[in-house]
Amino acid sequence: MSEVNIVNPVNPVNPVVESAPVNSAPMVAPAPLSMLPQFATTPKRGVARKPKREPSILLAYAIEHSGRVELTPAAKAELAQRGLPEHRIPCAVYDVRKYFGKTVIPERKGRAVAAYTITL
Repeated sequence: MSEVNIVNPVNPVNPVVESAPVNSAPMVAPAPLSMLPQFATTPKRGVARKPKREPSILLAYAIEHSGRVELTPAAKAELAQRGLPEHRIPCAVYDVRKYFGKTVIPERKGRAVAAYTITL
């Protein structure tokens, strides 16, 4: 017979030895269950959403400048400093219409919007 076909017999002589349990500290439930309310951020059904800041920033800027928001680099920098970055201005305009009910008229130069006129 070749060495490949030889089957190793199971050695039934070695019994399984059970060791006595070691006296150690009792197992404690993991901490994540106690920390769950701190990290749970999913809103529950029926809870009001947090009001957005962006439309109020744009509306406050428009009130200070008599209802006209010129989109010059200086105005964009001031809005960004207040917390309204340039790429979020169109979203804030939509939200001013939606949440505050103000009429917003865009003024264009070519394809780009140059200013917004907000009726106060």
